[in-house]
This record gives sequence, C-alpha cells and structure tokens, in this order.
Amino acid sequence: MKSRCPCGLVIHPKGLTARSLPLKRVELSIESRCVLASVEAVLVYENDESSPVEVEFVMPLEANAVVTGLSVQLDGRTVRGEVKGKEEAKDDYDDAISSGGTAVFGEQESKDMFRLLLGNLSVGGKAELRLSVLLEMSREEGIEEGAALRFSLPTTLKPRYVPVSTVPGATQTSSWSVSAEYELSVSMRLGYTGGLSRVESPSHKISTGVMEGGVWQVQLIDPKPLEKDLLVLLYPTEPAVPAILCGAPKEPPALMDTTTADRQPSKHPFSLSPALMLTFLPHFSREEIEAAEMSSEIIFMIDRSGSMRGEPIASARSTLELLLRSLSPGCAFNVVGFGTMYKLLFSEGSKRYDSDSLAKATSYASKMNADMMGTDVLSPLEHIFRIPLVLGLSRQVVLLTDGAVGNTASVLQCVRDHCDKARVFTIGIGSGVSSELVTGVAAAGGGKAVFVRNGERMQGKILKLMSDVISPCFTDVTVMKPECVHVFPSKLPRLFPNDRLVVYGIVAPSTSVDDGVTISLSYKFREKSYSHDLSLAHTQEEGGLSDWIHKLACSSVLSEWEQTEDKKTECVQLSCDTNLVCIHTALVGVDTGGKIGE
Repeated sequence: MKSRCPCGLVIHPKGLTARSLPLKRVELSIESRCVLASVEAVLVYENDESSPVEVEFVMPLEANAVVTGLSVQLDGRTVRGEVKGKEEAKDDYDDAISSGGTAVFGEQESKDMFRLLLGNLSVGGKAELRLSVLLEMSREEGIEEGAALRFSLPTTLKPRYVPVSTVPGATQTSSWSVSAEYELSVSMRLGYTGGLSRVESPSHKISTGVMEGGVWQVQLIDPKPLEKDLLVLLYPTEPAVPAILCGAPKEPPALMDTTTADRQPSKHPFSLSPALMLTFLPHFSREEIEAAEMSSEIIFMIDRSGSMRGEPIASARSTLELLLRSLSPGCAFNVVGFGTMYKLLFSEGSKRYDSDSLAKATSYASKMNADMMGTDVLSPLEHIFRIPLVLGLSRQVVLLTDGAVGNTASVLQCVRDHCDKARVFTIGIGSGVSSELVTGVAAAGGGKAVFVRNGERMQGKILKLMSDVISPCFTDVTVMKPECVHVFPSKLPRLFPNDRLVVYGIVAPSTSVDDGVTISLSYKFREKSYSHDLSLAHTQEEGGLSDWIHKLACSSVLSEWEQTEDKKTECVQLSCDTNLVCIHTALVGVDTGGKIGE
C-alpha cells in the first residue's frame, strides 16, 4: 500500500531509508490579484538526529506554478538561491560541501515537485525555508452559483509508482510521513478586479472579512497541520470579461517601449521586455453546444490502485456513477479498472448505452474497491489504443486517477503518439494528486482536466466535462497580433465552448506597441468562423501584479523553449536572468560565512 506523505525536509543518508525531520512551524501568506496568486511560505524544521545531516526539501506544486524566490537559514546564516546552469550549480554545491561549507541546491524535478538539497544541518540546528511561488488560478466551471476562480495549494505528496516492467531496474517508491504537530499560521488577502461577492473553502473551515478596497481577508478557523490540500474558491461580483493586462519587470524600460532593452547585452532581451496577459472567453449557448454533440465511444479508465483507498475511491465511485448517468443514447462505452494489472468491464468490447449496460456498469461502480495494488496507467492506455475503433463513433477516453506514478514522461509520450485515435480527458482525485500527470495527459490527448479534491462538489464540473467529451473542440485556433508581439505558448491548447484561454505575449526588443492595437482570437466551430477582439490600452498594472505578469510570461517562454534542444542556450540565459528555474538550470547558494562546526 502507498500511503500519503506530507512535503518537507527529509534526511538523505547514503544507502539508508529516507526519514523526515520534524516540522516546527509553517507560515503561509497568500495574495491574489486578477486571476493570479502568490504564495510566500516559511517552513521551520529542526534536526533531532544525533549527528549533522544532509537534508532534502520536497515541495508539491500545481503543474502551472512557478518558484520565484528562495532563501534558507541554516544555523542562523542566510543562504539565497541563485539560478545557474545545472552542471555549474551542482559543481558549486559539491565543492562547498566537500570543503565543509554549507550550501543549497534546488531543481524542479517535475512540473509538480520541487526538490532542494541543503548542506549539513548541525545537531539541534534549525532550517528556515522561505519560498515564493506564483500561479494562475483555474476557472472553476459548472458550479451552481456560476464560474469561480480556484486557488489550490498542494500540501501532500504521494509516492510515485513506477511499473518495473516499463523501466529497467526501476522499483516502486517507498513512503514516509511526519506525525509531529507543528505551529501553523495562514494569512490570505484576496482581491479581484471588479470585486468578489464571496469566498469559500471546500477543504477547510475559514472566516472571512472585507477590508478597504474590496480585498477579502481570510483565515483558517482551526489552524491545525494541513493534512490535505488547501482549496479556496473566489466568486467574482461580475462575470469575467476578456482583457489585456500589461506587465513589466520591477525595473522596466518605458511601458510598451523596448528600444532600450537590447542595450544591456548581458541580459536576455525578454527579461527586460514588457509583457502582456491576454484573456479570451468565447461564449456559446447551451442550445448551440447541444446541437454540436458527437456520437462517441467513451472508455472510462478508473484507478483502483492501493493509493486510492479511503476517500479517493469513495469519490471515484460517485464520480463514475455520475459519468455513467450523463451518457446519451447512441453512444457506446466501456469501463477499465486498473492498478498493477487492468480489467475491462465488457471484455468483448464497448457496449451500446442502454438500460442493461447501464445497470451492469452502475453495479460495478458501486462495488469497486482500491484493491489492484500499484498504479500502472501506461499498460491499459496502450491496450485501449490498440482496440479497433467502433464504426461511426469517435473515441473518447476519460481517465480518473490520483496520478501517483513515476513514469509520467512515458505516459505522456504514449498519449501524444496516439492522439489521432482518441481524445483523452482526465479527472484528478484526492489530495496529493499529480497535477503534472492529470493536466499533462489531457493536454497531450487534446482533452481537458478537472480536479475533485477534499469533498468538493463534483456534479457541476463533471457534467461540464462530459459536455466537452461529446462536443467538438475549436479548430484553426489562432491569435492574430502585431508582428512585434511573441505569443506563448505558440502552439495553443485545445479549446472548447465557454473555456477561458489565457496566453502571454512578450514585446520584441527595439519595438513598441501603440494604444488601440487589436489582438484577436480566431477559430472555427462546426465549420463556422469566429473572431474575438481585444484592444490594447497602456495601463500599468498596480504594484506586484505587473511583475507577476512578467514572471509568468517568461515562465511560459521557458516551458516552451526547454522542450527544444536548439533553444537550450537561450533558455538557460533567460532562466538565469529572471531567476526562474527550468529543466536546464538549478538554484544554488553557497554560505561564505563559515563552515559546519565553526
């Protein structure tokens, strides 16, 4: 069985099982503006071992989150992380440790996991970690009260299962946990353009109050250790509207004028250039969407591994029953339960939806348990892609999982290789779910991802997802913009009716963009062409929001460039200049104030 484990500092002894250090105090400061949020976290640990130790900091993240700052206090001395090329950073760390000094080395091991090695922590010594994170809040659709913004802070990690058969020499990951109590302080200041009508949390009991300027102050009523992910829903007073927001680094050139950006050859021009955040909201009526529904074969993949025991499998039962009852006449379906092995409900192939097939499937859903051991997502996916298509039906795969796998890259590649055969949609279940796997599979498979965590109301969002499953997506999606604006991601994600699309723009060096310039989203839906226009107004966003937009724009650039070998040099330079980690870089900090034991 794979148990849930909280993030934190882990003793990293060579050849021994990792153990966690006691967490003494956590301070979280959360702030939101527009659709963006920042998290400032302070975590204090203490070495209760009988000798100095090397420790490893493990932090779960949302897949779209960006680490923007880090400092560590070890034995009263502060070490600040600086981004360098990964090999150079590791050399600096190793040199410092081998000479008896204190150092830190950090890298984003995956999109949803940040790891940091810290040099020897003395007996009884404390490590105070200060971490800054930025993220874009998702739009929670399908809820009864209207669309809300969804803030999620992962606080737990599940061990990632690697099927031994898929990776030579691989083993299943072990679990670790922390049982000690710790002091917790959570402060939230939540704002939104146009104001918020209310704020609520499906995961924790909160108290709220409105401050001057319409900013909501939120606190936890019972600030116990965070044993499950923190979720907060923000309800805007007015419906969201399409918009262009302008951002710039803290010390920018003139707004929308990059003629000076290339005068500092030591800096990558994008690190100095103004940025844009473009938000599009194409809207269609329910009647228009229903008229576009496709006849489909829908295959539900249900995670029944040991990590789904307890609340996750109960949520999976309810979710599958809701999915089954939202099927429409004319479709065919099947259910695949998987763990270390997999089994099809209808072994001879998908069945047409009728009262008999529905009865058998709902009976299966009500009785299924988390009794299939490990989480092997890859094998059942490969099997599904080998099954011949049902004549006249388009294939849709709906994967429901906690995502606790260690071969995410192999799973994503498999989906990319077969995206012409089926679209893949995903539902992430429970705390500790891997957002990298859930969002990555949906993106690779041309589908969408939703999450059901900690007792969230699921009906609205599941029904919205099923509406998308049987609807065509937009085609020929393009952002029409001035030549001097670089849009990221350059390959736009699949877009469905009433989805929100947020993309970022970087203004090219030695150019400027005039007021009133139009940037448009064009696409086709059911063979009809549509276009939505945004007009640029040069209004500098207040305070930190401008810098947040610039950082997230640069992070979007890095996410794209790090996938291309010929962009590696540029990627490393921009990563170092913005102090944002990518796969080619790492954080490193060396304490020059003394050596361990001095």
